[in-house]
Amino acid sequence: MNPYQDYVEGLELAYKKAESYTVTGAHPVEPSTEPSVESRASKLLLFSPHPDDECITGLFALRAMQELDVEVINVPVTFGSDRASRERRLDELERACAYLGWSNHVARSDLSDLDVEDIAETLCVFQPSVIVYPHKLDGHRTHEAVHALVEGALGQMPENFECLLIETEFWRAMENPNLMLEGDSATLAELIAALSLHHGEVSRNPYHLSLPAWMLDNTRRGTELIGGKGAQASTCHFTTLYHVSQWVSQEKSNLLDGGMTISMSDSLASLVTKKESL
Repeated sequence: MNPYQDYVEGLELAYKKAESYTVTGAHPVEPSTEPSVESRASKLLLFSPHPDDECITGLFALRAMQELDVEVINVPVTFGSDRASRERRLDELERACAYLGWSNHVARSDLSDLDVEDIAETLCVFQPSVIVYPHKLDGHRTHEAVHALVEGALGQMPENFECLLIETEFWRAMENPNLMLEGDSATLAELIAALSLHHGEVSRNPYHLSLPAWMLDNTRRGTELIGGKGAQASTCHFTTLYHVSQWVSQEKSNLLDGGMTISMSDSLASLVTKKESL
Protein backbone atom coordinates (compact mmCIF):
# COMPACT_ATOMS: atom_id res chain seq x y z
CA MET A 1 0.00 0.00 0.00
CA ASN A 2 1.17 3.52 -0.76
CA PRO A 3 2.11 4.96 2.69
CA TYR A 4 1.33 8.49 1.54
CA GLN A 5 -2.34 7.61 1.21
CA ASP A 6 -2.57 7.67 5.02
CA TYR A 7 -0.89 11.07 4.98
CA VAL A 8 -3.32 12.53 2.44
CA GLU A 9 -6.37 10.95 4.07
CA GLY A 10 -5.25 12.31 7.43
CA LEU A 11 -5.09 15.82 5.98
CA GLU A 12 -8.52 15.44 4.40
CA LEU A 13 -10.02 14.14 7.64
CA ALA A 14 -8.51 16.97 9.68
CA TYR A 15 -9.83 19.53 7.20
CA LYS A 16 -13.36 18.13 7.29
CA LYS A 17 -13.33 17.99 11.07
CA ALA A 18 -12.14 21.60 11.33
CA GLU A 19 -15.03 22.82 9.16
CA SER A 20 -17.29 22.49 12.22
CA TYR A 21 -15.01 24.31 14.67
CA THR A 22 -15.92 27.60 16.33
CA VAL A 23 -13.81 29.78 18.60
CA THR A 24 -14.44 29.35 22.32
CA GLY A 25 -12.31 29.51 25.43
CA ALA A 26 -10.36 32.12 27.32
CA HIS A 27 -9.71 34.64 24.56
CA PRO A 28 -11.98 37.69 24.40
CA VAL A 29 -14.12 38.05 21.32
CA GLU A 30 -15.77 41.32 22.25
CA PRO A 31 -15.08 44.16 19.80
CA SER A 32 -11.70 45.86 20.12
CA THR A 33 -11.35 49.47 21.16
CA GLU A 34 -9.66 52.44 19.54
CA PRO A 35 -5.93 52.61 20.33
CA SER A 36 -4.66 55.21 22.77
CA VAL A 37 -2.55 57.94 21.23
CA GLU A 38 -1.04 58.64 24.66
CA SER A 39 0.32 55.11 25.05
CA ARG A 40 4.12 55.11 25.29
CA ALA A 41 4.44 51.61 23.84
CA SER A 42 6.25 51.19 20.55
CA LYS A 43 3.61 50.89 17.84
CA LEU A 44 3.20 48.68 14.79
CA LEU A 45 0.66 49.85 12.20
CA LEU A 46 -0.78 47.11 10.02
CA PHE A 47 -2.40 48.62 6.92
CA SER A 48 -4.93 46.02 5.79
CA PRO A 49 -6.46 46.24 2.30
CA HIS A 50 -9.57 44.38 3.54
CA PRO A 51 -10.87 43.01 6.83
CA ASP A 52 -9.25 39.54 7.12
CA ASP A 53 -5.84 40.49 5.64
CA GLU A 54 -4.66 41.39 9.13
CA CYS A 55 -4.98 37.72 10.12
CA ILE A 56 -3.66 36.15 6.92
CA THR A 57 -0.37 38.05 6.91
CA GLY A 58 -0.34 38.82 10.64
CA LEU A 59 2.39 36.47 11.86
CA PHE A 60 5.00 39.24 12.09
CA ALA A 61 2.61 41.49 14.02
CA LEU A 62 1.61 38.71 16.40
CA ARG A 63 5.19 37.73 17.17
CA ALA A 64 6.21 41.40 17.55
CA MET A 65 3.48 41.87 20.15
CA GLN A 66 4.48 38.72 22.02
CA GLU A 67 8.26 39.13 21.88
CA LEU A 68 8.89 42.88 21.71
CA ASP A 69 5.90 44.23 23.67
CA VAL A 70 4.83 46.19 20.60
CA GLU A 71 1.30 47.63 20.46
CA VAL A 72 -0.30 46.38 17.25
CA ILE A 73 -2.80 48.72 15.61
CA ASN A 74 -4.69 47.47 12.59
CA VAL A 75 -5.73 50.14 10.09
CA PRO A 76 -8.39 48.91 7.62
CA VAL A 77 -7.86 50.85 4.41
CA THR A 78 -11.10 49.57 2.85
CA PHE A 79 -14.07 47.53 4.01
CA GLY A 80 -14.61 45.95 0.61
CA SER A 81 -16.62 46.98 -2.42
CA ASP A 82 -20.02 45.84 -1.07
CA ARG A 83 -21.31 48.84 0.86
CA ALA A 84 -24.14 46.82 2.40
CA SER A 85 -21.61 44.50 4.09
CA ARG A 86 -19.31 47.13 5.58
CA GLU A 87 -20.91 47.35 9.04
CA ARG A 88 -20.89 43.57 9.32
CA ARG A 89 -17.26 43.42 8.23
CA LEU A 90 -16.32 46.09 10.78
CA ASP A 91 -17.93 44.07 13.59
CA GLU A 92 -16.07 40.93 12.48
CA LEU A 93 -12.81 42.82 12.15
CA GLU A 94 -13.07 44.28 15.65
CA ARG A 95 -13.69 40.82 17.12
CA ALA A 96 -10.77 39.31 15.20
CA CYS A 97 -8.43 42.06 16.37
CA ALA A 98 -9.65 41.75 19.96
CA TYR A 99 -9.02 38.00 19.84
CA LEU A 100 -5.39 38.65 18.89
CA GLY A 101 -4.98 41.43 21.45
CA TRP A 102 -4.73 44.18 18.85
CA SER A 103 -6.36 47.59 18.55
CA ASN A 104 -8.32 48.62 15.48
CA HIS A 105 -8.18 52.18 14.14
CA VAL A 106 -11.06 53.21 11.89
CA ALA A 107 -10.01 56.49 10.30
CA ARG A 108 -13.36 57.29 8.65
CA SER A 109 -16.65 56.89 10.49
CA ASP A 110 -18.55 56.27 7.24
CA LEU A 111 -16.24 53.30 6.49
CA SER A 112 -15.29 54.71 3.09
CA ASP A 113 -11.89 53.97 1.54
CA LEU A 114 -8.89 55.84 2.93
CA ASP A 115 -6.75 58.15 0.82
CA VAL A 116 -3.12 59.16 1.11
CA GLU A 117 -3.94 62.08 3.41
CA ASP A 118 -5.77 59.77 5.83
CA ILE A 119 -2.77 57.46 5.98
CA ALA A 120 -0.30 60.32 6.40
CA GLU A 121 -2.39 61.68 9.28
CA THR A 122 -2.49 58.20 10.87
CA LEU A 123 1.30 57.99 10.67
CA CYS A 124 1.66 61.43 12.24
CA VAL A 125 -0.74 60.61 15.08
CA PHE A 126 0.67 57.23 16.07
CA GLN A 127 4.35 57.63 15.08
CA PRO A 128 4.86 53.88 14.49
CA SER A 129 8.22 52.17 14.72
CA VAL A 130 7.01 49.44 12.31
CA ILE A 131 4.66 49.58 9.31
CA VAL A 132 3.21 46.46 7.66
CA TYR A 133 1.61 46.73 4.21
CA PRO A 134 1.31 44.77 0.90
CA HIS A 135 4.12 44.59 -1.61
CA LYS A 136 3.92 46.54 -4.87
CA LEU A 137 2.81 43.68 -7.14
CA ASP A 138 0.53 41.73 -4.82
CA GLY A 139 -1.82 40.68 -7.63
CA HIS A 140 -4.96 42.45 -6.40
CA ARG A 141 -5.73 46.04 -7.30
CA THR A 142 -6.74 47.01 -3.76
CA HIS A 143 -3.59 45.47 -2.27
CA GLU A 144 -1.43 47.24 -4.83
CA ALA A 145 -3.30 50.50 -4.24
CA VAL A 146 -2.64 50.23 -0.49
CA HIS A 147 1.08 49.81 -1.23
CA ALA A 148 1.04 53.03 -3.27
CA LEU A 149 -0.98 54.90 -0.64
CA VAL A 150 1.34 53.93 2.22
CA GLU A 151 4.50 54.83 0.34
CA GLY A 152 2.89 58.07 -0.84
CA ALA A 153 2.05 58.93 2.76
CA LEU A 154 5.61 58.13 3.85
CA GLY A 155 6.79 60.70 1.33
CA GLN A 156 4.82 63.34 3.21
CA MET A 157 6.44 62.60 6.56
CA PRO A 158 9.07 64.93 8.06
CA GLU A 159 12.75 64.16 7.55
CA ASN A 160 13.25 62.82 11.08
CA PHE A 161 10.55 60.14 10.75
CA GLU A 162 12.03 56.62 10.74
CA CYS A 163 10.49 53.16 10.86
CA LEU A 164 10.87 49.55 9.87
CA LEU A 165 8.97 48.58 6.69
CA ILE A 166 7.49 45.07 6.44
CA GLU A 167 5.95 44.22 3.06
CA THR A 168 3.54 41.29 2.82
CA GLU A 169 2.36 38.95 0.08
CA PHE A 170 -0.84 37.03 -0.53
CA TRP A 171 -2.44 37.18 -3.98
CA ARG A 172 0.89 37.19 -5.80
CA ALA A 173 4.15 35.95 -4.37
CA MET A 174 7.09 38.32 -4.04
CA GLU A 175 10.10 37.72 -6.24
CA ASN A 176 12.51 38.98 -3.59
CA PRO A 177 11.40 38.20 -0.04
CA ASN A 178 14.24 38.58 2.45
CA LEU A 179 12.65 37.35 5.67
CA MET A 180 11.20 33.90 6.38
CA LEU A 181 9.43 34.02 9.74
CA GLU A 182 8.32 30.85 11.49
CA GLY A 183 5.13 30.35 13.43
CA ASP A 184 4.63 27.26 15.56
CA SER A 185 1.39 25.30 15.64
CA ALA A 186 0.00 27.32 18.56
CA THR A 187 0.72 30.65 16.87
CA LEU A 188 -0.75 29.49 13.58
CA ALA A 189 -3.85 28.21 15.38
CA GLU A 190 -4.34 31.68 16.89
CA LEU A 191 -4.27 33.29 13.45
CA ILE A 192 -6.72 30.72 12.08
CA ALA A 193 -9.06 31.23 15.04
CA ALA A 194 -9.01 35.01 14.55
CA LEU A 195 -9.57 34.62 10.81
CA SER A 196 -12.55 32.35 11.50
CA LEU A 197 -14.23 35.30 13.25
CA HIS A 198 -14.70 36.87 9.81
CA HIS A 199 -17.83 34.70 9.65
CA GLY A 200 -19.41 36.30 6.61
CA GLU A 201 -16.33 35.69 4.51
CA VAL A 202 -15.29 32.20 5.63
CA SER A 203 -18.88 30.91 5.53
CA ARG A 204 -18.84 31.21 1.74
CA ASN A 205 -15.27 29.97 1.40
CA PRO A 206 -13.46 28.42 4.41
CA TYR A 207 -10.07 29.79 3.39
CA HIS A 208 -8.98 30.02 7.03
CA LEU A 209 -8.53 26.25 6.94
CA SER A 210 -6.04 26.49 4.07
CA LEU A 211 -3.73 28.84 5.96
CA PRO A 212 -1.46 25.96 7.13
CA ALA A 213 -1.07 24.74 3.54
CA TRP A 214 -0.14 28.24 2.39
CA MET A 215 2.42 28.58 5.16
CA LEU A 216 3.91 25.17 4.39
CA ASP A 217 4.35 26.26 0.78
CA ASN A 218 5.94 29.50 1.96
CA THR A 219 8.63 27.37 3.58
CA ARG A 220 9.23 25.50 0.33
CA ARG A 221 9.71 28.79 -1.52
CA GLY A 222 11.58 30.57 1.24
CA THR A 223 14.13 27.80 1.66
CA GLU A 224 15.54 28.53 -1.79
CA LEU A 225 14.61 32.19 -2.29
CA ILE A 226 16.14 33.20 1.04
CA GLY A 227 18.45 30.29 1.84
CA GLY A 228 19.76 30.08 -1.71
CA LYS A 229 19.24 27.72 -4.65
CA GLY A 230 19.84 24.14 -3.64
CA ALA A 231 19.81 25.01 0.07
CA GLN A 232 19.14 22.32 2.64
CA ALA A 233 15.45 22.24 3.56
CA SER A 234 14.55 24.47 6.47
CA THR A 235 13.59 22.83 9.75
CA CYS A 236 10.71 25.31 9.96
CA HIS A 237 7.28 24.05 8.95
CA PHE A 238 4.89 27.00 8.97
CA THR A 239 6.29 30.32 7.78
CA THR A 240 5.29 33.64 6.25
CA LEU A 241 7.55 35.48 3.83
CA TYR A 242 8.13 39.22 4.03
CA HIS A 243 10.38 41.89 2.53
CA VAL A 244 12.03 44.04 5.19
CA SER A 245 13.50 47.49 4.59
CA GLN A 246 13.61 50.78 6.47
CA TRP A 247 12.41 54.34 6.02
CA VAL A 248 15.22 56.76 6.90
CA SER A 249 15.89 60.35 5.76
CA GLN A 250 12.73 60.40 3.65
CA GLU A 251 13.62 57.35 1.58
CA LYS A 252 13.30 53.59 1.56
CA SER A 253 16.58 51.74 1.99
CA ASN A 254 17.87 48.21 2.45
CA LEU A 255 18.18 46.72 5.90
CA LEU A 256 19.27 43.14 5.32
CA ASP A 257 22.29 41.94 3.38
CA GLY A 258 20.80 38.89 1.69
CA GLY A 259 18.04 37.03 3.51
CA MET A 260 17.21 36.08 7.06
CA THR A 261 15.26 33.23 8.65
CA ILE A 262 13.83 33.75 12.12
CA SER A 263 12.59 30.53 13.66
CA MET A 264 10.53 30.18 16.82
CA SER A 265 13.75 29.64 18.77
CA ASP A 266 15.06 33.01 17.54
CA SER A 267 13.75 36.41 18.54
CA LEU A 268 12.48 39.26 16.39
CA ALA A 269 14.79 41.40 18.51
CA SER A 270 17.60 40.30 16.19
CA LEU A 271 15.89 42.16 13.34
CA VAL A 272 15.40 45.31 15.41
CA THR A 273 19.06 45.13 16.47
CA LYS A 274 20.09 45.16 12.82
CA LYS A 275 18.17 48.38 12.24
CA GLU A 276 19.60 50.05 15.34
CA SER A 277 23.16 49.10 14.39
CA LEU A 278 23.05 50.89 11.04
